Amino acid sequence: MLPSIHKLIYEWSDGMAKETMKAKIERLEQEKQADSKRIDALNKEIAEMQEKADKDFGNSSWKSQLENQIDFQNRKLTVLESRLTQQISKNDALIDGIEERDQEIRFLKEKISQLESQGVQKVHNERKAGRKPKIDENTAILIQMYRAQGKTIKEIAKILNLSAGSVHKYCKPIGFLNSKIK
Repeated sequence: MLPSIHKLIYEWSDGMAKETMKAKIERLEQEKQADSKRIDALNKEIAEMQEKADKDFGNSSWKSQLENQIDFQNRKLTVLESRLTQQISKNDALIDGIEERDQEIRFLKEKISQLESQGVQKVHNERKAGRKPKIDENTAILIQMYRAQGKTIKEIAKILNLSAGSVHKYCKPIGFLNSKIK
């Protein structure tokens, strides 16, 4: 077996040694041309495959589905844009209404401050709501007069047929509460 391997190595090296540089260049040029022809053929085949794929895609159901989805999204976009436009106009109208109300509030505040400066005061119970007073102004004056004379709250209550609490209430504004209730 060894002799045959040596023989092959010798023949191979002998064949390589005998090839000249010029022949080697020619051989490589031929290989290059053959490779370039193969590359051109493969590029042509790729172009044909791309054309076929483009034609197939143009006629495919997938393309029509994509086009339908694009149309649907465009219609949806149109609807959303119109809603947005409507909402913007509503917001503008609300903003205008708010500005008008703000102007009215400022006007009313100025009017209130003018009335207050002129001395017009708000009536305490302008709706006349709540419990009506039991004691009128004349009785209140009588209570204060008796108290100023030095009578006790119990004596005034007995004279006017009122409760001591009611008499006490009407003595407060003047300040006749210095003495004890008797």
